[in-house]
Amino acid sequence: MKTVTRHLISTALGAVLAAALTASAQAAGAAPDMGRVDAAFAALPKDGPGCALGIYSHGEPVALKGYGYASVEHRVPISPDTVFDIGSVSKQFTAMSAIILAEQGKLSLDDDIRKTLPEMPDYGTPITIRQLINHTSGIRNYFDVLFIRGLSQRDPVSRDEIYSVITGLKALEFPPGTQEKYSNSGYFLLGRIVERVSGQSLGRFEQENIFGPLGMTRTHVHEDLGEVVPDRASGYLRDPRGGFRMAVSQFEGTGDGAVYTTVRDLALWDADFYRGKVWRPAVKAEMLRVGKFENGQPVTAEPGVYYVGGLNLGKRRGLTYMGHPGKELGFMADLTRYPDQQISIALLCNHMFRITAVADALADLMLADKYVEPEPKPEEPGKPAAAAKGEPIPAAILSQAPGVYYNDEIDGRYVIAAEGGGLVLRMGPHRQRLGPLESFGDEVLGAGRTRLQLRRDGAGRIVGLTFEGFEFRKL
Repeated sequence: MKTVTRHLISTALGAVLAAALTASAQAAGAAPDMGRVDAAFAALPKDGPGCALGIYSHGEPVALKGYGYASVEHRVPISPDTVFDIGSVSKQFTAMSAIILAEQGKLSLDDDIRKTLPEMPDYGTPITIRQLINHTSGIRNYFDVLFIRGLSQRDPVSRDEIYSVITGLKALEFPPGTQEKYSNSGYFLLGRIVERVSGQSLGRFEQENIFGPLGMTRTHVHEDLGEVVPDRASGYLRDPRGGFRMAVSQFEGTGDGAVYTTVRDLALWDADFYRGKVWRPAVKAEMLRVGKFENGQPVTAEPGVYYVGGLNLGKRRGLTYMGHPGKELGFMADLTRYPDQQISIALLCNHMFRITAVADALADLMLADKYVEPEPKPEEPGKPAAAAKGEPIPAAILSQAPGVYYNDEIDGRYVIAAEGGGLVLRMGPHRQRLGPLESFGDEVLGAGRTRLQLRRDGAGRIVGLTFEGFEFRKL
């Protein structure tokens, strides 16, 4: 799913946790005050899902603990050996797999991807493996396409179907190497390249080249949705009526996600960063190499943050960090390393939790005396940034909006219908009310997170709409 890079602790929760935890900061290498650590998880729901925590110092786990239930139904508590879906945290393993093949001389990271994947369209310019790693390929995110078609992660979608969606894209979002935009498609294709070149499934390759050598016995790429996984956590979402509901993803995509692991196994992965059995010098150098745009400028995910081998690389309070969050249906994860101080924090959760604020606060507990920049001033509570304000859309325009909109390239169909005095957007079996209705630049229908650009002809008639860069014509 879409990545969220490390940000300043700006929420009320983050400020409270930071104040509580930094009061008892420990020297590097020492075990943290577990009472202070436990306080970071006080906001977890009572008798509900929770998180597994790993704090690693100088290549050793100094805190491994579970909070909440792996199975709410059966009251099975989370432990350091509970297995979680870590979502996009998986991307670093996929990137390393491609880099290992390059180290073995079986591919070059500057190869055109069509050398291995000839089914990919010829866009008139090569796309390299390195551009997949750096999110600069211009290939649209397949999640966007599937969601536009009305599917959700609860709908069964096979790897072959995902590949068909990607190979069916007739145009790039931007010329390769000119922009950075997070795309699960790139890492899905990266996984498929690993399979084609190695002659193995991605899971088998990573088992033989990463997990096995490091002794990560509870870690695997979940390629078979029906596979029974001992000690696996169930995923949950909040039920609007109260409590929780089961959340089970039916997407079979690998490469961009689908690694299952534990905080105890991640301790082995983290330790090897310093020991170099898998993180060999040449592999590490390539994993941490900052990419370049075509104009020679470094590839940045946001100002001061670089996207390298499945990792965000940046600075926090003057200290270098590298890490990646993950989000899957019913799961959230984060693994962040401060390499110069040899401190890492892993959080694996089986529901939607304020994971970044907690991970940052736990890092403060371990690193308070190491920071070289002052703590940023928390935002004043109760005063969120003002949202852009638009103008009311004239009724004459709104009356033209209902209808069917179609995109031939992705076989995507939207229906806008008048309902209850407003407009409703229908995508397959899914529906979303469009409101508040405002105009930005006279042609954008503001609808919360959904922004649809209404396209009109010279006579002012609505003839189509644009969403996520895809143009839909009105039938």
